[in-house]
Amino acid sequence: MLGVFLLAVLVATIVASIFHYVGERKGQKGQKEKFILGIYKVKGKWYYLKYAAFRLLLLMRKLNNMRLETKFGKTTNYESIEKPQTLSDHPKAFDAVFFVAANRNGFYMATGCEARKDGNANALCYLMVPGKGLLCSEALPSTNLKMDSEKFAEGEYQAGGVNFKMITPMSQWKIGYRGKMYLCDDKSQEFDVDFSGTWSSHLPHFDYEHDLHPATLARAIATEDWSAEYFENLKEAHQTHYEQLGQLQGKLTINNEETISINSHSFRDHSFGKKRDWTLMHRYGFHILFFKDGSKLVVAVICQPCTSSRLEAGYYCSPKGEIEAIEKVDLELYRHGEGGTPPTDYAFHYKAGGRTRLLQVKVIASSEHLVSETRMVERFVEVFSDGLQGWGVSEWNYKQKEFQ
Repeated sequence: MLGVFLLAVLVATIVASIFHYVGERKGQKGQKEKFILGIYKVKGKWYYLKYAAFRLLLLMRKLNNMRLETKFGKTTNYESIEKPQTLSDHPKAFDAVFFVAANRNGFYMATGCEARKDGNANALCYLMVPGKGLLCSEALPSTNLKMDSEKFAEGEYQAGGVNFKMITPMSQWKIGYRGKMYLCDDKSQEFDVDFSGTWSSHLPHFDYEHDLHPATLARAIATEDWSAEYFENLKEAHQTHYEQLGQLQGKLTINNEETISINSHSFRDHSFGKKRDWTLMHRYGFHILFFKDGSKLVVAVICQPCTSSRLEAGYYCSPKGEIEAIEKVDLELYRHGEGGTPPTDYAFHYKAGGRTRLLQVKVIASSEHLVSETRMVERFVEVFSDGLQGWGVSEWNYKQKEFQ
């Protein structure tokens, strides 16, 4: 969203100056708007003016992009953004890839690998296997591992038994895990696991810089206090993040004797940037879901107070592969698990493509792991959306107490 924020700075500065002037005239200089629990910003009296201004900026940006595409065509080099990235000089530089899968047979997967500076990595793998239970990669709940730097230079993400490699940009990846795993509920039960699969997709990717619904983005930005410092925070916290829905096919072998064929709807994301500073994040609740009719849903609410204390995000994918950005989510984080324990049976509404649906979520298994300064609660869920059954992964993030 860097392009949006840079474009916004000029208009924001003008608008903020007007607010400042009017505030002085009314004896309200420096007054801040209210917060819920001291964290979640409440809409101020200038909200609707700021919302309209930001929607206009987003429209201007969209029209400009359309003009450039008409004149020069689309110029994105997908191979350059899909391959492992050169890390910035910042000590918190990162490049992360994450995969999720779930199906009606009871198979679930959540696995990721994040490259960090000095050959460090954060890597993990969860596999929920019918008849076995939830299996956790050997190092969990710690994710602090060493990246295979040579493999990374050759185009592979490899750490702690996790292995990802892009084969065709935006189309195909090889993913796998080989090593020890233990039963989440009983660490004495250990298994030798060999999982290998091919992730593929014919669907377009969803880029959070360009594809978020303008209403959700404008609501998030307009709710905050505008200042030069605020817009500088937006620029400083910027990351590239895109997601893609697809299919996973593979084989899972346990203890060199039991082999299970995997065929599942799946998801992946890729994030990279100057830095990933988890201390900036207060909380988020992500849901990645696959439904019985072939539709799919990614829906999230994110609280990162330095940029937005409430950002609604995600998209709905129809059985035909038509993608609609999420327009609205009524899940309020401060009402759900603010004390550190996320809900395990809850519901909320989301709107996409002009239609509002009810999503009911029930957690059937969960585990926790630590990534730098943050605690991730990985939840494997069954869901209903207006009565339609689905399965997926819900990740809830909390800042570790020692960093609060």
